[in-house]
Amino acid sequence: AYALHVLGEILAGEATRRTFGQVVTWWVDEMLALLPPWVREMTQRRDRRLLVDVEGDRVTITLRDGRALRVLAELSGWQEVATVPPEIDAVRQACNGRPTEIAVRIAPARSLQRILTLPIAAGRNLSAVLAFELDRYTPFKADQVYYGFTVKSRDRAKGELQVALTLVPRKEADPLLESLRGWGLEPTSLELREDDDVHLNLLPAARRETPPTFHRWRNRALAATASALLVAVVAMPLVQKMEIESRLEQEAAVARSEA
Repeated sequence: AYALHVLGEILAGEATRRTFGQVVTWWVDEMLALLPPWVREMTQRRDRRLLVDVEGDRVTITLRDGRALRVLAELSGWQEVATVPPEIDAVRQACNGRPTEIAVRIAPARSLQRILTLPIAAGRNLSAVLAFELDRYTPFKADQVYYGFTVKSRDRAKGELQVALTLVPRKEADPLLESLRGWGLEPTSLELREDDDVHLNLLPAARRETPPTFHRWRNRALAATASALLVAVVAMPLVQKMEIESRLEQEAAVARSEA
């Protein structure tokens, strides 16, 4: 039924109006709905994120658990705090241990965003090209900012590559990042607070904390389970048809023998 539903969406053109990631997310959710409740709960814990939103001297810490949002703490004047604020202990207790991801989110107004047109050959090593020539396109050097990019389009006829560049000056983000580390909360992501479906991580790869081994193996096991369910859903109708065909052949053979 799920396979036919997906096929119907594709034929109706619905899938063309979604990104590939959204379609995959929907499919995995449908597959995981067939699993026992305790397995589904493990999946929900995988999607937990601690969102740290900064606006001037005010920091709001929110726990996202699946689709649910819960504000855990609001800190004012955090730059002047010399010790661990008592609200952080409440955050740790509410998280029941360190969350899989801790995302620091900066207001888009504190960032710089540019659309760059580059030679298509730059796509072979785009990160290195941008790091080397960042001061040509922005007022900053690479060591002065946290930055990330996405490829918007490739025009092979013109030999051009369009890249969306996003950067945040280090002086805007470093004070909060260092405070969080001092409080025992290691940031894994630096993002813009604009679109919950887009997580462009501006932190360099070396500063992104790798999820614990248990979580990695758990996620792989869940992915394997979802894949097995997908195969079962697609294969079951074929198996049933083969059984019916075999039974009909046997009945036909008996009828021929009697005839």
